[in-house]
Amino acid sequence: MKKLFVIILAVSLAMAHIPVYASDQLVIPMEPMGKMDDQSATYRYDNPELTIPRATGMASLPRKYDLRDQGRVTGIKNQIPYNDCWAFATMSSLESNLITKGIAGKDIDLSEAHLAWYTLHGKSTDIISKYGGRDTCESSSEMTNYYNAAATLARGYGAVLESDMPYSVYTPRDYTHDPAYHNEKKMVQCRYELKDAFFISANTTLEKYDEKAYQAVKELIMNHGAVASKIAFPDSKDPINNWITVFGSNKPNELETYYSKEEFADHAVSVIGWDDDFNDFKSEEKPAGPGAWIIKDSYGSKIHGDGYFYASYYSPCMSQFISYIGQKKSGREKYQYDGVGLGDFDVSQTSAISGSNCFTARSDLLIDQVMTFTPQANCSVNIKIYAANDGSSPVSGIKFYEKTFQVKYSGYNLINLGKKLGIPKGLDFSVIITTQTPDKKYFVPFELQDKDDPVNNPNVVLKGQSYVNINGTWSEITRDTMVQDKIYDHTFTFRMYNALVKALGFKGGKKAQKIKVKTKVKMKKGKKLKLKAKRTKGNGKLIYKISNPKKATVTSKGVVKAKKKGIVKITVYTLPTSKYKSAKKTVKVIIK
Repeated sequence: MKKLFVIILAVSLAMAHIPVYASDQLVIPMEPMGKMDDQSATYRYDNPELTIPRATGMASLPRKYDLRDQGRVTGIKNQIPYNDCWAFATMSSLESNLITKGIAGKDIDLSEAHLAWYTLHGKSTDIISKYGGRDTCESSSEMTNYYNAAATLARGYGAVLESDMPYSVYTPRDYTHDPAYHNEKKMVQCRYELKDAFFISANTTLEKYDEKAYQAVKELIMNHGAVASKIAFPDSKDPINNWITVFGSNKPNELETYYSKEEFADHAVSVIGWDDDFNDFKSEEKPAGPGAWIIKDSYGSKIHGDGYFYASYYSPCMSQFISYIGQKKSGREKYQYDGVGLGDFDVSQTSAISGSNCFTARSDLLIDQVMTFTPQANCSVNIKIYAANDGSSPVSGIKFYEKTFQVKYSGYNLINLGKKLGIPKGLDFSVIITTQTPDKKYFVPFELQDKDDPVNNPNVVLKGQSYVNINGTWSEITRDTMVQDKIYDHTFTFRMYNALVKALGFKGGKKAQKIKVKTKVKMKKGKKLKLKAKRTKGNGKLIYKISNPKKATVTSKGVVKAKKKGIVKITVYTLPTSKYKSAKKTVKVIIK
C-alpha cells in the first residue's frame, strides 16, 4: 500500500494526540521500503526482489556445497542461557569471511559478548564525531537484529577476540552494575573492522522458493563465507509437539532436518552451504520439493547430533540473509554520527533528496573512504565533499570532490574514493550523499525512530550536525524534524536524526609546510585584490577561507572582492598530504 509521509522541519506544539507544527512545513509523498518487525526483531522489505544484485556472470553453481569441506567456517558454539543468537550468527559469518580472505586462521574466535553488550549499551561520552555520538539500540531483552549488529560493528565497536571479553563470564541479566562492562576503552576496542554488510531478502512461499535470491545467497557463501539468517524457532509453550512438527523428533540429538510453514522468524543461525537434492526431511509435514540449506546453530554440539542441520528451501521464515565482510584494522580515523544505522523504518520518494553530515577535522585528515547504507541492490550513490564551510549549509564551502558510484549490494558499503582529500585540523567539512534506487526513487538516508514505540535510540542530533536537501533546498535536522506516515485517519510519527554517512581517512604527515603572504592588506569597497600567497615548503594545495562572506568574498585563486566597509580575516591553508602536515596564515583585510 502506498503511504503518505510528511517531513516537517519546524518546532512542534501539542494539540490533541497528533503534533501540530508551526512555521514552514514540507509535505512530500513517500513510499515505505520496509519496516522493523519489533516482535521478531526482523527488518521486512515490502519488495524483497529489490535487494537482489544483478547477475554476476558466475558459472553454474554446484548442486552441493559445504564450507566445512574447505575449512572456511569455525566450530559450534553455545549461546545458552541467553538470547544472543543474533550475535552468534553475526560472528560466525564474520569469522568465516576472515578465514576465506586469509586474514585469520581456522581457529579464530570472535567475542559475541562484546557485540551483544555494546549493541544494547552503546552510548559514548567521547568526542561526538568519533563513535557515533550518544546513539544506542534499546531492547527489553537481549534480543536485537542484524541491522543493529552491523551498525555496532560499523561504528568501530569491535570485533574483538573471545579472550578479550569471554562469553563464559557474560551475564546479561546481572551485568548492569558490573564496572567491567561500563568501560569505554573496552567498548571501542577493535581487532577486526567491518568493511561491508551485504543484505539479501527472499520472497519464499510454501509452494515456491525464491530462486533469484537463493542464487545470490549461494554466490555470497562461495565468495565470502557463511551468511547469517533466521528461522522460526519451535514454540516453547508446546515444545514436544512443535519440535516434532518442524524437526521430526523431540530428542535433541536427532534434530537433523528442519521445515516450517511459519513466516515469523525468531532464531538466528548461520548458513554454511546447501544441497539442492536433499529431501530426507523427518518433519511430520513435508516441503513441496527437495533442497536444503546447511545450517550451523549455536546451542552446542549435543543438539542436532553435532550442532548442524538441514533447513528446507521452502521455509518462508528464512527470508533474510546477511554476509558480514571484515578486514584488518586499518588505522583510519572515523567521522560519524549514525550510531544505530537505519533505525526503525526506511522510506523513498520520487523527488531528489540528499543527506549530509558536517564535521570538524579533529586532526589533519586524508579522507579516502565513505561508508553509507544502501536500501536496495544496484543503487547509484553520488558523493560530494565540501570543506572550509561557513556553517550555513553543507555546500557553503569549497567543493573538494564529486563522483557517482554503482553499488552492487543492499546494506552497509565502504566506498573507496580513489584519492586522498586533505582536510586541515580544525576546518569544517561536509559529506553529502544522494542515493537513487534502480526504480528511480531516492532513498531518505537518515536514522528514523518510531516516536511512540522506538526499537532504536539515536538519542540526539545536535546543531550543525546533519542536513536534508529536498528539491534543492537545504534544511537543518533538529529534534523536531519528523517523518509522518499517514494511513487513512491515523498518523504514525518518526523522528529523523543523523544522516547515514561516515567519512574515513588517515592522519596527515608530520613534516612542516610554509606559506609566504602579506598578513595585512587594504582595499576599497567594490574593488578586487589578489593575495599573492605562495607555498614555500611542502606539497599541499593552497585554499582560502574568509571570516565574513557578507563583507567580502575570496576565490580559489586568492582573489578578494570587497563588498562592504570593515575588516575581514582570510585564512590561507596548505592542505595536509601523506608526507606533510597542514599550515595556515591569517591575512587581515581592511576595506575602506
